[in-house]
Amino acid sequence: MEQFDLIIIGAGISGLSVLEEIKDTGLRVGVIERSQIIGGNALNLSCKATDRCLRCNYCLVISCLKDLTLNNSLDISLGTEVKRIKREKDYFILNAERQSLVIRADLCDGCGRCYEVCPGRDDGAIRRSPHPLVSPPFYIDTERCICDKESKDRICEKECEKGAIVFLPNSQRILFRAKAILLSTGFVPFDPEHIKRFNFSKCPNMITQTELDQMLKLKGGVHRISDGRVPQNMAFIQCVGSRNPKIDKEYCSRVCCGYTLRSVLKISHIHPEMEISVFYMDIQDLGKKDEQLLDQLPQRVRYIRSMPGDMYPSEGDNILIRYYDERENRVVSHIFEMVSLSVGMCGREENFPLFEELNIRPDQDGFLDTDGKDSEGIFICGSCRGPMDVSECVLDAKVVAHDIKRFFNKV
Repeated sequence: MEQFDLIIIGAGISGLSVLEEIKDTGLRVGVIERSQIIGGNALNLSCKATDRCLRCNYCLVISCLKDLTLNNSLDISLGTEVKRIKREKDYFILNAERQSLVIRADLCDGCGRCYEVCPGRDDGAIRRSPHPLVSPPFYIDTERCICDKESKDRICEKECEKGAIVFLPNSQRILFRAKAILLSTGFVPFDPEHIKRFNFSKCPNMITQTELDQMLKLKGGVHRISDGRVPQNMAFIQCVGSRNPKIDKEYCSRVCCGYTLRSVLKISHIHPEMEISVFYMDIQDLGKKDEQLLDQLPQRVRYIRSMPGDMYPSEGDNILIRYYDERENRVVSHIFEMVSLSVGMCGREENFPLFEELNIRPDQDGFLDTDGKDSEGIFICGSCRGPMDVSECVLDAKVVAHDIKRFFNKV
């Protein structure tokens, strides 16, 4: 059984920021992360700077990763999922399961030989970490792995001179014990497949904001999925999976308006000839600085206060959008060469049974209810308790870190 003072469940920006805040307290802290890399949803973001900084807060993610990369004493269990948590007197006992196929961060030197020999490379099981500061620099997508775990002919394992690639016959059961736990399990992006009228799976050039960010990061611009060319026009659809009582998502995800605004400014800077339309219900209170960004939008960007009724695949892998145009006072149709969906933030429903034994239940919006738990040695931080952007997650982490220090001063 591995013993700690505090165990952090979830190595996203919130959990890592708390870890950074309490690193000098002398507490023995363990981190359990279900995926094989640290960073969580924040890793999917990209810098929105044009010829100037647009205050997208991506630098906060990089700063956090850089600080942790320099700390060699961290105890982070990657590819490990907590299956049960129970309280025994003054301690929490966590039953966890470690994946049978992992790349050990403490042994991987980033040579990339495993990546080169894995069948399909980019389409194979060995994946390159989305940022050079993320450890390990490569990780395994177990769902893509085609190797038999019992096979002796595993090319990646043979090519790794450091012995960092670990194949086990079965997943490994691990017990952890801690005086306190921090839940920082993050959020799940809304799946647009749930809105049938959008025909998401039938339109190859309709992507989510997350996929758009990855495209901007890897390709340096916007390119259609179907043919690789830069689209002449593009639409952004706001509030996909939020503020919608028909799908039981009545809350606002809050961060999407400012996020889309910066994405539009970034894309307009890269592709100044592209015509961009943003469909929205209403714009959240962005604050004075962000309102100034709205005033700087080029003329080729049009904000349309209307939510599309239907979207259909059109000739040439384009997307036809039907919507009510207030200016013309009628329903109109327009064809776009590419569409980005600003999907909402959802609570992780698969975690609810895990936390029920601790008497932690979701609130009316599906996020974790935090009332009074810190006095019991249970702390909750970040977007698992409600929609937050990166800066809010970092600020929340500072507050929770203070509460953790106060808790251990009393113990």
